Amino acid sequence: MKQKLLHLLLLLLYSGFALGQAQYKVLYNFGTNPNDALNISGTLATDRNGDLFGTSQVGGIVPNCIGGGCGTVFEVSPNPDGTWAETIPYDFCPESGCADGMFPETGVVVDSAGNLYGVTPYGGLLSTICYESLDFQAGCGVVFELSPPRVPGGAWTYSLLYSFCSQVSNNVCQDGAVPMGLTIDKSGNLYGTTGAGGSTNYGTVFELSSGAGGWTEAVLYNFCPGGGPDCPGGAGPGVGVTLDQSGNLYGTTNTYSEQLYGATVYKLSHGNAGWTENVIYTFPKVQSQQRTYTIIGPVTIDSEHDLYTTFILNYSPNFYIGNGGLAEMTDRGLTRVFTFDGSNGKDPIGPLLVNEKRRLLYGVTSGVPGFGEGGNVYEINTLDQETVLYDFCEPGNCEDGYYSTGGVIEGTSGNLYGDTSLGGSFNNGVVFELIP
Repeated sequence: MKQKLLHLLLLLLYSGFALGQAQYKVLYNFGTNPNDALNISGTLATDRNGDLFGTSQVGGIVPNCIGGGCGTVFEVSPNPDGTWAETIPYDFCPESGCADGMFPETGVVVDSAGNLYGVTPYGGLLSTICYESLDFQAGCGVVFELSPPRVPGGAWTYSLLYSFCSQVSNNVCQDGAVPMGLTIDKSGNLYGTTGAGGSTNYGTVFELSSGAGGWTEAVLYNFCPGGGPDCPGGAGPGVGVTLDQSGNLYGTTNTYSEQLYGATVYKLSHGNAGWTENVIYTFPKVQSQQRTYTIIGPVTIDSEHDLYTTFILNYSPNFYIGNGGLAEMTDRGLTRVFTFDGSNGKDPIGPLLVNEKRRLLYGVTSGVPGFGEGGNVYEINTLDQETVLYDFCEPGNCEDGYYSTGGVIEGTSGNLYGDTSLGGSFNNGVVFELIP
């Protein structure tokens, strides 16, 4: 016990961070119900009632996928007595073939009417183009909508808005393939990215708009327009895009081993000649004979139009160059970097949350040495001083959850909400609340 206290004091003295006094509460343990959501994915979303929505990569009641269920959209809502309850608005793949999608990997977005929109990277039109290594036709992904019930306790209504790889030429999905996330504008138009497909097969940025004839997809930008393999503008986006007040789109691309292009933060702006990409910052590639990769999170924009994102820079999956960090920039380039040192967190994941009133950034890391390797929730002020609000796995059996795959969101009361993929009473993850 004395050694542990000494270790904590040393961290406070030499690591430049303080342990926070945040109150942490598990709102729901996944696995509580039969056929529950499992392997929670992405960041939560909330509606005007304070209900929380998310997705799971597997789980649900449909037995068409290996491992029990093809994924879900879940809802966690407060009860009058202060407890929280879960419902499942949708189970993917009710019929063989999974035309409605399967295995969602990112969360949903909510419009003002309470409709949910999301993507799945699998399912849709039967095809082996995107997943040739699988022994079944997985499809190249879909965009879907879920409309809330008209009466309390009623069923949600699922609508398939678009199936990717609807336009194929030379064995390439010209309309994009493998969608990676969504955002929505005030008019209800949806914007997202695909990790593959497009005219060069290096991924796309797309728009879905609704009209009298239904939903229509348009490719706004094809990554690596020169055709590669050198793609100075980046390629293969791993996350969706973010809209600013002027309608510009911001996003990031990743770098993996043996690629000639670096990971980028980019801006897409619309003009008379269409959409034009401007690279704001390129993360340097590490020269090594080993495998290298850089994983960049989504872009967050504040009211001053400062941009924020997270990054992880590695050699191989088993050897870390660093512990990752946060980057702040403007349209002119990089302005600020904060790096984790391993004791105060490592491998940040998901988007950052900006609290402009308190001038703080909130985020989540997936690992913290010495604290159960479960990750943490942190805040960083404008002086780059970090406070660890909560270390996951504080109980020895990780009943509080661990390994989050998304960031945190802020409720109307200022409390933070998030989820984890593992831990909890049944080791299937939790939804949590944190009072900073």
